[in-house]
Amino acid sequence: MTSGQTIRSIKGSDPVVWRQRVGRMHVRNNILAWKDTVILSTSGDVWNESDEKDGVVCVDRNTGQSRWFLRTSSDANEVFLLGNTITCGTDDGELIAIDADTGTVLAKFKAESRIVARSVAVKVRGDLTAVAISVAGEVLAYGAENKTFRSLGKIPGDFRANPVTSGALSERGLLIAATESGRIIEINVSDELRWRELHQIEAAKPSIKANYLLNLRGAGSLVIEGDMLIVSYARVTMDETPPIRAISLITGAVIWRARAVKTVSKRPQMLGNSRITPVIWNGQLITTLGYSDSLYSFSLNTGAGLWKLRLDDGLFQNWASPVLHGNVLYVARVNGLLITVDLTLRAILRSLSLEFPYTSATDDQRYHRDEDTIWRKIPWPELQSTGLSYSGPAAGQPLTAGLASTPLCLDGHLYVGTVSGDLCAIIAGARHHGGGPSSPE
Repeated sequence: MTSGQTIRSIKGSDPVVWRQRVGRMHVRNNILAWKDTVILSTSGDVWNESDEKDGVVCVDRNTGQSRWFLRTSSDANEVFLLGNTITCGTDDGELIAIDADTGTVLAKFKAESRIVARSVAVKVRGDLTAVAISVAGEVLAYGAENKTFRSLGKIPGDFRANPVTSGALSERGLLIAATESGRIIEINVSDELRWRELHQIEAAKPSIKANYLLNLRGAGSLVIEGDMLIVSYARVTMDETPPIRAISLITGAVIWRARAVKTVSKRPQMLGNSRITPVIWNGQLITTLGYSDSLYSFSLNTGAGLWKLRLDDGLFQNWASPVLHGNVLYVARVNGLLITVDLTLRAILRSLSLEFPYTSATDDQRYHRDEDTIWRKIPWPELQSTGLSYSGPAAGQPLTAGLASTPLCLDGHLYVGTVSGDLCAIIAGARHHGGGPSSPE
């Protein structure tokens, strides 16, 4: 598939407006809106290796034509916008401040470890400041007034999940972060760097009879709702209990632990990791889970499972977060499907195939590393070589196509980056849909 081609939706007319090559977009590559453009980070030609296409890209959102490109020395990770300044961390530990209009570098800082998490806007000494945390816990601040970075100090831990804040917390110089070992930390940057542990996610017993513990593999996401912090995480294996809990931002005590929705089947529902950021809608927390074919809804008040909706036949890890627009949810899947769900009807309105998974001969010769594992040289198998359905890559198989980056919904369009390296502009909504509504289980 070449740049400029479009793929037709299932049983529908073509909603793809344009498609342009920008570089590989994986889980740590995101998209921002800026004036009449979209700005995104890219992993270039090869994921987790330095190459000429690593960097930050600005494209005209009407045509897809490039406005500017800033090359970085390694894969560019999450981009964040504060005023007219973008901050972006890289795999080799650079934190860069960029003018959003021109792509000009305003400042750089070299941290001692890579920076994969997005910055947040927090008041530091009274000024709204972009604050970032490196994987090794170095806390960095960018001041828009003097256009410089400074290190505020270091917090012990291994930080990969995006930190979060709220309007009330930001005014007090506070942000919330999570370590890979499951420590939830409140960080105060209002004057000098201070921090306190709010909560610790401990290893849990599985819901089935077994002689192992569900050890933590890393924090997935943090969501603030009032005085409640919702934490998603990854664990050593699947279980009937969803890896999501809510804690008090004041005391750190557990408010609820998510419970799976009951189904007519007596077979246990084995649920995988939760690394994506869920959405909040109509008193519900809505999310996808690793190695599951469904969309899940939980009560925001109690964590009880409310309903689930089968999306496809794919049992694979989920990397892209769902995107909410009104009562419509857009879910990007590793198998290349972009699925539109009407939450009021609990029905699938459209399944759009943006790219078909394939195995690249070039990629098969390389080692690929995600945040947990060094990928072995095992390609995602071709369909004809197996008797199995094309559900998705197993653990240890390189992802060379599909959707792993969270889309952006803006002015009636969706902007979706693909693992193979294209950015697609798609007409949003249910105007182009295939088949009738699907019923929740």
